[in-house]
Parts: sequence; structure tokens; C-alpha cells
Amino acid sequence: MASISLVVFLEMFLSSYTKLHTTFTNNEKDNDVIEALHTLEILKNRNMKF
Repeated sequence: MASISLVVFLEMFLSSYTKLHTTFTNNEKDNDVIEALHTLEILKNRNMKF
């Protein structure tokens, strides 16, 4: 249960971080953040199955 809430917190933090820094970073860095968000989404889906 704690791991799910931690993943949700990290996801919310990363998405707000992405919105904050989108205009300040180049495309490569944006792609890294989007990839991290995608990985978090996969992890969240895996946690929901358990």
C-alpha cells in the first residue's frame, strides 16, 4: 500500500516538475522526463495488479 502512494506522489511530483521546466529545457531533457513518467506509469500498473 505504501509503495503505491509513493509511486503516485512521485508521478505527481514529476508531472508538475515537467510543466515547470518544459520551457527551460531542450528536447533531449524533456524526452528523458517523459520517459521517466512512462516508466512510472508502467510501475504503477504493475503495483495495482499485486
